[in-house]
Amino acid sequence: MKFRILLFLSLFLIPGFNLIYSYQFTPGNIVIVRIGESSSNIPLSNAASKVFLDEYSTNGILIRSIELPSKLSGSNLRLTLNGINSGNGYISTSTDGKFLLISGYDANAGTPNVSDLSEVKKTIGIIDIFGNVNTSFSVNERDYTDNIYSLTSDAGKNFWMSVTGKTKTGEIKFTSIIENGFTNPVINSGLQTRIIKIINNSIYVSGISNQYSGIFKVGNGLPVSSGQSSALISGFPVALNKSPIDFSINKLENIIYVADNNKISEGGGIQKWVNENGNWVFKYILNNGLTNGLRSISVDWSGSSPVIYAITSELNFNKFVKITDAGSSSQFSVLKTSVNQTTFKSLTFAPNSLAISENKTISPGIYNNISINNSEVNISGDITVTGKLELTNQAKILTGSNKIIFTPESELIESEPHKMIIGTSYMQPRQIGTAGFSEFLGVTLSSGSDNIGNVSIKRTTGYDGVVFVGSSSSIATNWEINSDFEPLNGRNVTFSFSSGFDNGNNMGAAEVWKLAGEMWEKIGGTTNILNLHPRSITRNTNSFSKFTIADSDSPLPVELDGFVASTIKNEVILDWVTNHELNNSHFVVERVKLVGNINKYNAVYTELGSVNGSGNSNNIIRYKYNDKNVPSGKYAYRLKQVDYNGNFQFYVMEADVIVGTPSKFSLSQNYPNPFNPTTKINFELATDSKVTLKIYDINGKEIATLIDGNRQAGYYTSEFDGKGLASGMYFAKMIAGDFMEIKKLTLIK
Repeated sequence: MKFRILLFLSLFLIPGFNLIYSYQFTPGNIVIVRIGESSSNIPLSNAASKVFLDEYSTNGILIRSIELPSKLSGSNLRLTLNGINSGNGYISTSTDGKFLLISGYDANAGTPNVSDLSEVKKTIGIIDIFGNVNTSFSVNERDYTDNIYSLTSDAGKNFWMSVTGKTKTGEIKFTSIIENGFTNPVINSGLQTRIIKIINNSIYVSGISNQYSGIFKVGNGLPVSSGQSSALISGFPVALNKSPIDFSINKLENIIYVADNNKISEGGGIQKWVNENGNWVFKYILNNGLTNGLRSISVDWSGSSPVIYAITSELNFNKFVKITDAGSSSQFSVLKTSVNQTTFKSLTFAPNSLAISENKTISPGIYNNISINNSEVNISGDITVTGKLELTNQAKILTGSNKIIFTPESELIESEPHKMIIGTSYMQPRQIGTAGFSEFLGVTLSSGSDNIGNVSIKRTTGYDGVVFVGSSSSIATNWEINSDFEPLNGRNVTFSFSSGFDNGNNMGAAEVWKLAGEMWEKIGGTTNILNLHPRSITRNTNSFSKFTIADSDSPLPVELDGFVASTIKNEVILDWVTNHELNNSHFVVERVKLVGNINKYNAVYTELGSVNGSGNSNNIIRYKYNDKNVPSGKYAYRLKQVDYNGNFQFYVMEADVIVGTPSKFSLSQNYPNPFNPTTKINFELATDSKVTLKIYDINGKEIATLIDGNRQAGYYTSEFDGKGLASGMYFAKMIAGDFMEIKKLTLIK
């Protein structure tokens, strides 16, 4: 017997870590660019205005506001916007999901005609998920352009910009932090460019030319050099008399929503286009509930019916609106209206990816990618990873009472020497069929002939990952594997874990254990994995369950080979067999009647009796217990195995036990007889009946009424107490319908 948890805890309760708690954006929330302050009493104009990023829930609840710099501060430049110019102030999220991006003017708030001043630098703002604002980067060229209409980025370092100006209608320019703000024209044509986006590693832009209006593709891939061409996306028709501003394309690139800022009477709203056999087909316009067109949209494509968030195009008192596209009759709802002296410019989704290199706590939410390097991270609620979670250089995540959920498409990279997600992680069901999969959450599954359907994994590590049975303990990791169908012909499963989770077990003699019902059974023999980093051990199994690993010095105390029941009338005979016992004192036999929604695995049982164990044994030992006079009904039985130290483990019988109803009426002889002063009287009812059971003395005088009422068919026991009565002969008389029987009782004191 070994108790190892103290050794395990010492691995993780390391002093010196200083957690940094930062308020962060919540993935899935909406970030709106707001210009102006209602409290300032300064009307919006073409002068430079203060800029605020307002975070809203998807139901329109304001979470917080961040003011962007309007004065020089350290390395940060100013970022202000023209208060009434519709061609600036568009916000976007970098394609890696880590940053918010916005461009503006390096000018003090109040600077008049800010868009016309060629000497004003164009500032690029980069805001991470924790709300840290970086406006130290600017576009250094001061040429004909008067503003950056919009910009996009792959990872917050390379930028593609839609630029409009006085002498030319528009350009697409590229710049990067490495180039220190020097811009390179990608296209320079008659196209009036508006909103630029990266979709599936290609550049798209909304725009208007002399001939066309719609969505254009620019060059190939992510072009950085000049001389690129632009053309309406393949199959998209000429769309005259339209004013496309913003747009969203799904990942399959077969649906486009286009925000049009025309009046409603002129087709303003959201156009829905669907690609059918290579041609883009216009379906309908969504504008029910709108009073004007739209200037900015973001679409949640995750559900079967896309959810669209948008900003309307009025200059004053414009609106933050929402619609679920369930067809052309769908209705917009207004979530928020801008107030006096302010306007909403644009919106985007909050960042949903993290790159962490310092100790932090992250908020619950749905994340795309998370990378953690040489840091300790806590989570304050459940998080879901849809992309990749990568831990490098001894990075750790501590889930506490929460969990990390991995979707079927997500990836996990836990670098050695420490695979350190400490807590609970869950892989949602993935379609496996006859295939296998490479390591995920420390489980590798081979292919096989059986179609096992979907497979899910729950891994628990750390203190909660230790399986205790008596005073024995496993490694600090356990796995629960579930599938639609069992691998009846067998699958090889490889379990991998960090040596930091050994929990004092001797990995020179490692054993794999599987939970079968309430019993732990060993799979295979012992394996020396002491020199493997990470630890790795493979076993073949034809069923999935909960698994853990221990060493041969600490086997689970009792291995049951069977626990079954048989019935004779209302007597239940319990039989169980062990093939290994360690420090086993005794078994307590328990029973619960299964009525209603009682779950036998967490029900309250009644103790019936006990059977002595065999201490220490490696032999097959058979045990028996007779439960007599059990009333009719369905029951569950449980063994409570207790060792000499008072530690215990439960084993619940898998099969339920049914005690049926009698085939005839009967009254049994009392037991014991003679008796002093109490005795029990059993009787059987073949059908539901009105029953009386009374006691009489030898003179026929009624002494006691034990039962007088209706009873359901079944087996019954009644107790008679002769305390206060003289020794002698007494009679028990039972009447049930047409049935009547009398038994003689003898009281001897």
